[in-house]
Amino acid sequence: MSPLDLLLVAAVVVGISVQAAIGFGFAFFVAPAAFAAFPPEQAVTLVLLLAIAINCLVLFGERRPVEVARREVAILVGAAVPGMLIGAWVVTQADRDLLQLLVGVVVLIGAGVQALGPRSGTRHGPALEVGGGLAAGALTTSVSVNGPAVVLVLTRLGLRGASLRDSLAAALLGLSLLATPVVLVASGGDRALPGGWVLPACVPALLIGHQAGAAVFRRLDDEAHHRVALGAAALAGLLSIAAALIG
Repeated sequence: MSPLDLLLVAAVVVGISVQAAIGFGFAFFVAPAAFAAFPPEQAVTLVLLLAIAINCLVLFGERRPVEVARREVAILVGAAVPGMLIGAWVVTQADRDLLQLLVGVVVLIGAGVQALGPRSGTRHGPALEVGGGLAAGALTTSVSVNGPAVVLVLTRLGLRGASLRDSLAAALLGLSLLATPVVLVASGGDRALPGGWVLPACVPALLIGHQAGAAVFRRLDDEAHHRVALGAAALAGLLSIAAALIG
C-alpha cells in the first residue's frame, strides 16, 4: 500500500466526517486525493459512489425525521441533467492536470461561498434552482465537486440547520444517482471503475466518518459548522491547484 493509497483512505474518513456534519464537503478532501491516485474517469466514479453512500446514511441511517425542501430539490436535480452531459464530455477530453486544477478552483469557490454565511430567504423563482442545477450537473460529472453550486442555491432560499443539511443530502444523492450511469457510459463501462482494494477499504472509512460527523452535527450550531470546514476546505483546494501546477 503506497503513501498515496493511505492518503486517499484518510481523505475519505475526514471528508465523510465533514459531509455528515454539515451536509456537504467530502469531495473537498476526497476528490484531490482521488484525482492524484486514479485516472479522471475512475476518480469521478469513486467520488460518486461514495456520495451515494454517505447521503443515504445521512437521510436514512440516523433514525430521525428528515427535513427536505422537496420542490426546490426536485427542480434543481431535474435541471442538472443537461449539465451532466457537458461534464461527462469534459472528463473524457480534458487532461489530468487541468481537471486537478479545476478541482482546486471549485473547492476554493465552495469555501468562499460558505464564508459568506447563510443568505436571506428571499424567493428568486425557479430560475435560481435551474441555474444552480445546470452548474451542479456539469460539476458532478467533470470534477465531482458539486456541493458549492447546491449550497449557494439552498442558502439563498433561506434553508438553515437540519433543513439545509438534509436538503443538501437529498440533492447531492439525486445528482450522484443520475451522474453515475452517465460517467460509466461515457467512459466505457468497466474502465471507469476503480480496481483492487480501493472500494472495500473505503467501506470502514465511510462508516467511521459518518459516525464521527453525525456526532458533530448533534453538537454544533450553524456558525460552528462553517468554522470547522472552511480552513481545511480552502487548504485542500490550494493543495489541488499546487499539485496540478507542479505536475
